[in-house]
Amino acid sequence: MALEPVPSLAPRVADVCREVVTALPDEIAPDVDRRVTSPPSVSTAAWGDPAVTFRCGTARGSVRDDLYELDGVLWAMHDSGASRTWTTVEARVPVQVVVPDAYSDQAEMLGGLAAALAPTEPKAVRTAGPARP
Repeated sequence: MALEPVPSLAPRVADVCREVVTALPDEIAPDVDRRVTSPPSVSTAAWGDPAVTFRCGTARGSVRDDLYELDGVLWAMHDSGASRTWTTVEARVPVQVVVPDAYSDQAEMLGGLAAALAPTEPKAVRTAGPARP
């Protein structure tokens, strides 16, 4: 599947993204399997059809969007109508996950990414608690 990589990643950011993308799961929900992305990149991944897309090294999420803490990762969620864009807020290296509205279990999908995101988080993955504004 065609997925544009994040342009011009600094070497340290590219190293973290490579570690994260390598650690991402092969499946994020039943029958939502990892797909090959093109061009090959240390900053992208995808699963399922319609595709759930992942980009590492993006801009940080906005605290003006709805905030959710899922499995210790703080996410800003922006609903565009046909999909929801989830972007980490406090991460040293932000990531963005776009999930089409065809999937009803979005929180579970994001929760399944938490362990792989540990290198991006300020204190690894925090313990669960309420979302902070």
